[in-house]
Amino acid sequence: MLILGTTQRILHCGHATHRLDDSMVIVGLVDQLRIELGTSWYVAVTYSDGRVIMRGLTDRTPGPNFHVRETMLRTAAKLNRDLHHNGCWIVAWHLDRLVFMWRDWDGDLAFMTQIDEPWPRIRSWPVVEFCERVECSFEAFREHLRKVELKPEHLIKRAQGELPSATEH
Repeated sequence: MLILGTTQRILHCGHATHRLDDSMVIVGLVDQLRIELGTSWYVAVTYSDGRVIMRGLTDRTPGPNFHVRETMLRTAAKLNRDLHHNGCWIVAWHLDRLVFMWRDWDGDLAFMTQIDEPWPRIRSWPVVEFCERVECSFEAFREHLRKVELKPEHLIKRAQGELPSATEH
């Protein structure tokens, strides 16, 4: 459904997706998007019941073309249904590139990757290709975390209001 007078869309992907509490999906999301992507972005945010909200920073932020939006929707639905890793995926369109952001179980943006090829080169890729590339990047990220032996006490839960201590650099 297109919200009249805006570029926001409310869609449904046809099935339940991740199991993350919906409040954790959106907590601090706009601030995280501003930090990571500035002000020129359009996102597909998927809720656990399958609803997908597509919008930009403001209600009037122009969205990408239909084919990009359709790819964002389908890729977000598949990632969040099949590859959520107890978190959720936010799919963004930023500077003519697809960006994939994974938020962990408590709402922190823990991982981000993008497809560097320009849209004309990748527009015909099947959704599974995007998902496989994102999953490969995510697995490399997890392997890196295992190698550096990052423990839960080393993590800062920014989405829950935690700040780094003065001794951390």
